[in-house]
Amino acid sequence: MRFLRSRGGAALAAISAALVLLAGCGGSTQGGADEPSGPPQSGGSATFGVTGDVSGTFDPAKLLSVSGTIADGTVGSLLYGGLVETDPKTQQVVPVMAKSLTSDDGTVWSLVLRDGLKFSDGTAFDAAAVKLNWERHADPALASGARGVASSFASLEVVDPTTLRITLKDINFQFPRSLALFAVNWIASPAAIRAGTLGENPVGAGPFLLKERLRDDHMTFVRNPAYYDAPRPYLDQVVLRPIPDGAQRLNSAATGQLDGLVALTRNDAVQGEQQGLQVLSVAMSGGTSMYFNFAKPTSGDVRFRQAMRLAIDNAAVSEAVEQGNGPETSTFFAPDTAFYDQAAAFPKPDLAAAQKLIDEMAAERGGPISFTFLVDQRNEQLGTAVQTQLAALKNLDMKLEVASQFLPTQRQASGDYEVSVQNNFNLDPEPRIGLLLQPGNARNFLRYDNPEMTAVMQAGRATQDLEQRKAAYRKFDEIVNRDVPWVLFLRANPNVLWDGSKLRDISVFEDGIVHWDRVWRAGT
Repeated sequence: MRFLRSRGGAALAAISAALVLLAGCGGSTQGGADEPSGPPQSGGSATFGVTGDVSGTFDPAKLLSVSGTIADGTVGSLLYGGLVETDPKTQQVVPVMAKSLTSDDGTVWSLVLRDGLKFSDGTAFDAAAVKLNWERHADPALASGARGVASSFASLEVVDPTTLRITLKDINFQFPRSLALFAVNWIASPAAIRAGTLGENPVGAGPFLLKERLRDDHMTFVRNPAYYDAPRPYLDQVVLRPIPDGAQRLNSAATGQLDGLVALTRNDAVQGEQQGLQVLSVAMSGGTSMYFNFAKPTSGDVRFRQAMRLAIDNAAVSEAVEQGNGPETSTFFAPDTAFYDQAAAFPKPDLAAAQKLIDEMAAERGGPISFTFLVDQRNEQLGTAVQTQLAALKNLDMKLEVASQFLPTQRQASGDYEVSVQNNFNLDPEPRIGLLLQPGNARNFLRYDNPEMTAVMQAGRATQDLEQRKAAYRKFDEIVNRDVPWVLFLRANPNVLWDGSKLRDISVFEDGIVHWDRVWRAGT
């Protein structure tokens, strides 16, 4: 069965049910881009506010994921482009630098590259380069954020210069989603890899080249004249400014210091519209959540996790963080998405029931239950709101630890935490949630191991049939409500905001990464 074909061919097959790319506020149109206003103009620069600097270096093995909510996603896509991408409006995984990605059985896949691809150093972007990059991600010593995906490969075989045969360890009809979401999508020059210079001097085949970087201040990218999709990119330069504070990013746009920005909350999107900015919002399931480490005594006790679910009122958290503008969070899957089921609603807050569970644990342990909630600086307000609510419980002592942006994720990966915050938003349960719940996977930050859940998630991967997948994820909802591997606080709603008088043809992929090769500046 053919899953993905390059643009211009027959209609692309959706891997799952369609989700809608929302024009989050009145200043934007439906469909993922502003209204075209004539042919694109070449030249000019764009300055864009992101949530922070890159998590590590510019080496794809050190970039976390293909996500617009962190700088890694934007930076990786500027430098390396991508083999494939997910259209959040249609839920199609479509080829970009790949020509096709096909499989008959969900286990053996054939990746075919476009002809004539070159890295910016002039070397060939071929199947051997993809193989080398993917083998690096599988190396535990590199601690790649994509190791969870790379470890799923049983073998990689170069068939010819443009064809790579991929054999997976298990059947997975959702494999294209894994490729789209993680750094295996970004292919670096083997010459740069072998030279050991990739981290600070990246060499890819994306639309832009790194010109300069002053950590935590700015990253400047200039047009790649050898980009495969001429005459794109249209801009001469893109400048990313890391600004962790959402209000400061908005203020910088209001004063003309930024042409656009990423906003992580619905409240910021509303304020941006009030400032006259254009807004695109990507509807997601899941969201900002409290993760529990099942390997720790307190967070590994189901009574504690159930107590957290019963004690925390999401409406109050939303009011504190989003001023009431956040989408509802009564279920894991968002309304109007393929796997939504109102019957799977979370239990309503019940402080008395939560107190009973905590008292039972305290009686067994001979004293109050103490734990630390680890959050990053972007979620300090959320952490404080949760701490305020939990103060109503006796025999419970929550300490709030606020860390730099990427430290919580790093500590989750190493297991050095009890309870922490994480964004487990998704367009589809695969691959992010599937890897999170897979025993032994590098992405299983929860240290969760439930054979029943493992079977359910494999069932969701092993079919293309939407009704069969719905049945699997109804069971997923049941197990989540019973085991409580996380507590969902806020619905994910990534937003891209921009000055429509300056930037034109804004569109996004995945969870809100701008197609920077398509953007042009008015009046250049």
